Amino acid sequence: MARALTTMAQTTVDQSFVSDEWMAERLHDWPDGTGPMYARLAGAITRLLDSGEVCKGARLPAERQLSAVLRVSRTTVASAYDMLADASVVERRHGSGTYVNRVAESTPSPPRESVLMRSLERNEIFDGLLDPPRQLLDFRAAALVDTDPLPQEALDGLAEEFAMASASHGYVPAGLLALRAAIADRYTARGLPTTPEQVLVTTGAQQAIAVVSMLHVRPDDLIVTEALTHTGAIDLFGAAGADIHTVPVGHDGADVDAIAEALERTPRMLYLIPSIHNPVGGVMSARSRRRLAALVGDHPDVVVIADDTLADTYRDRRPPAPLATFPGAESVLHIGSLSKLFWAGLRIGWVRGPAQTIRRLARLKALSDLGTSVPSQMLALRVLGLGEVFEDSRREMLAARGRALEGLLAQELPSWRFSTPEGGVCLWIHLPQSDTDVEVARAPITARDVAMAASRHGIALAPGSIQSPDRAFEDCLRLPYGYPEPVLADAVGRLSAAWSALVDGARPGAPLDEMCVVV
Repeated sequence: MARALTTMAQTTVDQSFVSDEWMAERLHDWPDGTGPMYARLAGAITRLLDSGEVCKGARLPAERQLSAVLRVSRTTVASAYDMLADASVVERRHGSGTYVNRVAESTPSPPRESVLMRSLERNEIFDGLLDPPRQLLDFRAAALVDTDPLPQEALDGLAEEFAMASASHGYVPAGLLALRAAIADRYTARGLPTTPEQVLVTTGAQQAIAVVSMLHVRPDDLIVTEALTHTGAIDLFGAAGADIHTVPVGHDGADVDAIAEALERTPRMLYLIPSIHNPVGGVMSARSRRRLAALVGDHPDVVVIADDTLADTYRDRRPPAPLATFPGAESVLHIGSLSKLFWAGLRIGWVRGPAQTIRRLARLKALSDLGTSVPSQMLALRVLGLGEVFEDSRREMLAARGRALEGLLAQELPSWRFSTPEGGVCLWIHLPQSDTDVEVARAPITARDVAMAASRHGIALAPGSIQSPDRAFEDCLRLPYGYPEPVLADAVGRLSAAWSALVDGARPGAPLDEMCVVV
């Protein structure tokens, strides 16, 4: 299993000592909120103990250790511990340490559920969706925000269509035939002949990945992904108990040589993002796709997913033809979505693949929801009918916002490095890591350090490591640019202030909470 999941699985409710690194990981968003810093920290520790992940009597990290890993003053930690002691949540033993005095009264979850929940809780992007941060700009999810409304022609007469549709029972597990046909036509237009029977409509791309995972993945199955990939896919594969093996990925897509080696291990599944990679923003070339397709053809038992969720968000050039158009890759399952280019609230995604496989997936999907919302599908059909002019306008808007963020970063944070993406909704940022780049603290400044400092300046970030099954890339950040330019300018200003605080003052003995302004 991926290193992150293995590490979390080793930390169970029967632990007798809580390490500072584990605790910092679980308290990643503790600065969110209002009030004194020590009170926020005390509240976060209380919620952690109430979750049942730490047994009664366990010793918490020493004040000095926890203050160092959280980059706060020792006084802040001591005050938080004192506050918890006053509430009888912990017991302070002079010369010995701080011990848990109260934990959740519920019975610990069974092992399978524990693995599932730990997998889901690793995703800080989902945290922002489920519990939006208060008084913070949330820059964790990559989506279009504050766009022009859908054209009136997509809405005219929709109420009447809804009324007519309500005469039926509304259960369409595979999706409305008209919408399936429209999606099939899009693939056919791109050189991949497709019939409606080869399309399953899902509630977003996330459900598409979920039903494929439910059908094919079992505990301890080997899954190959790129070293950086979609966080939702990591969560789903981890929740299934899979063993995730990664291959390198860059601006030209996944390393096909590494994929060839990985396929020799006979994995159960290969999950790739060849068209506008999330988060890198690159595209796999037609030549690499052809070679990859031949490799896939030599391993017919491997389930291959090509996640094309961002494929329609290209800037200057459309990605090459879908992977399944190349010889050997006819059985590849393509996943798509309307969320990134149109509106995430539509919750319309799909799987395109062999008709027999689609039928099996539809039966499995019916177990969970009996079908995606019919009104959403009807609106999606109308949106697709708006044509290339409307889609081009959305692409131009996304590209303009991306260029705006690039310019702002070049002006305010010139030491942060990135490559202009081929499309998508975010920039993949590499933080400077040596004194030749910028004068930094003795220890390299990590993305989590930046996220912690940014929260004190009113902006919520997710470190790049959450996009790695191995929790690597600790020096990277994903910055979404789906926001209007004034919001992007505000965000970069806050990030610049947070970075300056880290570079100029975050040295040993200079805690962040003593020099950052809480917004």
